[in-house]
Amino acid sequence: MLAEKRSDVVLNLNLDGLIVWASPSARDSLQWHPKDLVGQRNVGLVHPDDLQAFIGQARSAVQTGAGSRMRFRIMCGDGSWRWVEATGKQVPATDHASASRVVHIRDVHDQQRALDAPRRSEKCSARQCSPVRSAWRPYPPT
Repeated sequence: MLAEKRSDVVLNLNLDGLIVWASPSARDSLQWHPKDLVGQRNVGLVHPDDLQAFIGQARSAVQTGAGSRMRFRIMCGDGSWRWVEATGKQVPATDHASASRVVHIRDVHDQQRALDAPRRSEKCSARQCSPVRSAWRPYPPT
């Protein structure tokens, strides 16, 4: 199968967002073994700051049956977060129970970080922070 040879991740989800199949590339791209993704809900992998927009777009795509494209942070198997772009397409079926969405996930982490760099720099300049001063944080936070 072509999806098994790609470096990007392909997921098959039911319309409730439950992952029913994950391509082998999930291991290299997201540090998840495919079998560990199966049975998880897609919203459980989305960064909390991106979750509301993600749910709104996903719900709209499922209701209309339209294709979708969104960018968000996804939790990797090692607990880190990576920026990805997901493109989804509904697979036609005769009933809701057998309908599904195929989602293609592409890593855009480096691209997104480059796009965000000027904003991060502006925030730092506005606070007049230096790399040395801003890098240290007490633990536990006080």
